[in-house]
Amino acid sequence: QRLPTRLLSDRPRRYQLVLGPRRVGKTTALYQTTALLLDAGVPAERVWWLRLDHPLLMQVELGALVRTVVQASRATSDAPVFLMLDELAHADSWDLWLKTFYDERWPVRIAASSSSTAALRQRRTESGVGRWDEQFLTPYSFLEYLDLIGRPVALPAEDDLAATIAASLESPLRAAGVADARRRFLLTGGFPELLLAFGHQEPDDATALLRSQRVLRSDAVERAVYKDIPQVFGVDNPLLLERLLYVLAGQIGGVLSPTSLCRQLGGMSQPTFDKYVSYLERSFLVFTLPNYSGSEVGSQRRGRKLYFVDGAVRNAAGCSGSRNASRGSVGGAGWSSHRGSTPSRPTRVTTASACSLSTCCCSRRALRPRGTSRHASRRPRPNERSDHARRYVGSERDPRAAEEVGDHRLRVRGG
Repeated sequence: QRLPTRLLSDRPRRYQLVLGPRRVGKTTALYQTTALLLDAGVPAERVWWLRLDHPLLMQVELGALVRTVVQASRATSDAPVFLMLDELAHADSWDLWLKTFYDERWPVRIAASSSSTAALRQRRTESGVGRWDEQFLTPYSFLEYLDLIGRPVALPAEDDLAATIAASLESPLRAAGVADARRRFLLTGGFPELLLAFGHQEPDDATALLRSQRVLRSDAVERAVYKDIPQVFGVDNPLLLERLLYVLAGQIGGVLSPTSLCRQLGGMSQPTFDKYVSYLERSFLVFTLPNYSGSEVGSQRRGRKLYFVDGAVRNAAGCSGSRNASRGSVGGAGWSSHRGSTPSRPTRVTTASACSLSTCCCSRRALRPRGTSRHASRRPRPNERSDHARRYVGSERDPRAAEEVGDHRLRVRGG
């Protein structure tokens, strides 16, 4: 509702850029804005849609396209043309053209979006100050999700948080029976496509979770890490950026410790860490909040906390949910990262085939058959205790802790 209102009033005169994570519905918001403009009485010949990632339109500069639209619609300052520019980042020098349209007062009112949000946010500081506003489209909140499925819960909304909490205490919420909806929301996240994927069907939790992770990992996480951020910011090591995202998935809600995280990432420098976190923020994957303190100095000294823009994005980034689902247990958005967690140590060494050490998280220390030890150039000596046996055998003195590895035996006593 806000976007068409701002385009119609044009006070203050600004272009509108719709920003948000991938798959959140930015293009759908432009379609809805077009419909509302037509419902408000704007003639159809003054509402134009340009999909700038079309192969033919990509060969024409943005200025020539808009000039053609203005001439065809016979737009004037009193009767401007409304332009919906989808995938704006695909147009060359789009920021300079928007600056030209604004400064030279072309008779156009523009609403634009792009799947590569990082590209749009990067150019605002150079050309967009005072010329366009950013409208942020976030994933559904839980209350919006309840409205979507026809189970609304009335929540009083006041001018500030304290007044809202006070009003809520005076009129208790009638939220009984929403536990199943809350669980589904935590599993699939607040992305409209995923919430509506099954229609009126009720899939099991594992199916909903795995679909959510598959879609968000390929469309939201990997495209941002391997396409958007390298193209916009010139990152030449996206693999390190992805590793950082894995580590952050295990730090959700905790105070960021750049020194400790850099050590986990193999000696990444703190300036690089700060840059990469800012890139992830501009791509709408994560956001940071300062710790609360009564003074600004205290807030800065106590560091920041990091959160993912949606719980399902965090699960897709950490890839922890699919492992949990495969074991028959499905948790919520607050699972700990599988890669970032410390593996439990068994109290007794078992054969590699029995505990599947070759595929588990501690496979780096798994017992290896003769000829495939950690040092491939050296074969195990007789009666040699393997590193895995020394590390993972419990403290109990158990005569059964003799295991055959390859064609030689290890006798381990007392860990």
